[in-house]
Amino acid sequence: MKNSPRAGRPGNTRSGFRWPFYLVIGAAIAFTLLTRQDGGSGGPDPLLDGLGAGLGALLGLQFTLALQLLLGGAGGVAPTALALGFGARVTTLRVGGMALTVRRIPVPFVSADSTVVAGPRLRVRLWLTTLVSVAVPITTAGLLIIGTSGFPRALGFGLLMLPAMSLTVLARIPLTAGWILFLMPLRPGALEALATSPDELAGGRAMRLGRLGEARAALDRAPADGPPRLASAQLRAQVALGEGRYQEAAAAAYQAATLAPHARMSGLAHHLRAAALVGAAETGELPPAEYLPRLAESLGLAHAAVPVLTRYLGTRADQALLEGHRDAALAHARTAAKLATDAFWQANAECSTAAALAALGRPDEARTALDRARQAMPELARIEIVAGRIGLMEVTPAGA
Repeated sequence: MKNSPRAGRPGNTRSGFRWPFYLVIGAAIAFTLLTRQDGGSGGPDPLLDGLGAGLGALLGLQFTLALQLLLGGAGGVAPTALALGFGARVTTLRVGGMALTVRRIPVPFVSADSTVVAGPRLRVRLWLTTLVSVAVPITTAGLLIIGTSGFPRALGFGLLMLPAMSLTVLARIPLTAGWILFLMPLRPGALEALATSPDELAGGRAMRLGRLGEARAALDRAPADGPPRLASAQLRAQVALGEGRYQEAAAAAYQAATLAPHARMSGLAHHLRAAALVGAAETGELPPAEYLPRLAESLGLAHAAVPVLTRYLGTRADQALLEGHRDAALAHARTAAKLATDAFWQANAECSTAAALAALGRPDEARTALDRARQAMPELARIEIVAGRIGLMEVTPAGA
């Protein structure tokens, strides 16, 4: 789940939250200007005050993330992937066994996907480190607001906004700072159901780098006993998808969706189930009368949970193509391929692009898209499935 900028907390799945980031910036600017108009010592220039508040919010997001990464080892939080900037993906690098995605808009802003890793005294360690991660920016912001004026004071308002949101507006969402500090102590067992094992952490990192064999080996090493957990079910669904075992992938994804303790944490699971249904459709395991309504249901639930994820993953393109909307399928697939959050979803989106191009009568471009999919994740079973369909299907001109 995205840490800052999307939600500012550790998590088990990519959330794709954008609205907290914009809300933090907007709230900081609005609050600063309102207090200035009400007689606060906001300085002579409202534009400078607004800039300071916005910059403070941006720095607050980075400051909180840096604290979480610094304290993560002690608190049981481990990053699974990093991203630099915004917009379309430029390249993905392997840094410290993780994917670092560099994006097109050169904003010096780093975001992280993180997960809680099972270990001794996890609840105590996570509670204490979370307390520190919100207390430090709040204290710093308070000193700036009370003891300064003008630009530094506006900076303090911006710095205050993210921890304030995490403790209030977002507190009902599991693994936010507010949930950890106020609700987790009242819910025995809730944290353990969300934690991942060290082997599953390694498997998740490998999947994001497009290394299916490494992910399968890590999953095989992971403990199979104990109660079902969200992270385990999601990783099993991803590995089964990568290997072309679509019925198994659909079952694991469905289990993951039922294990998600909050609707916003189920978005990825619904997309995984949708991808499994697409695979079953492409291999002929399910007839249209079965896969189309189930696919529409899964994508509807996924969009309701985390709307922005739909742009980053290619499942909407697959639905459009299966329903006969070729041009829309190609547009969705290309967008997903550019914005994909990791190599696994990039390779799937390129497969979706290839299938749409072939259906539009452009087989050469389709094969080029499959080459990009192989570069991202060479072991992905869907690549050969789509390649076989392109080679066997009777390609008809677009609009025919």
